Amino acid sequence: MIDWKVVLQVILSLLFVLVVLYFLLPVVLKRRFPYLGKKGNIELEELLPLGKETFLASVKIKNRRYYIIFSDKFAKILREEDVDSSVSN
Repeated sequence: MIDWKVVLQVILSLLFVLVVLYFLLPVVLKRRFPYLGKKGNIELEELLPLGKETFLASVKIKNRRYYIIFSDKFAKILREEDVDSSVSN
């Protein structure tokens, strides 16, 4: 026989965990990448993981945008472009 009290407790516990994650996840992500979306002379527009410790970043410095691939052992600028005229080098 199904004990409905236990089923109700499980459902309520699951809902509680989902609500906590919904409100806590944005706070945790902002702490992990504090410069993501900040305005200033240097702006990290996007950060995409490519591997275990390899990332592709879109960085805007004043009116130039750089696409950089980096890890803890190397960094390489893949592309550089003008933000205003979309001319790439």
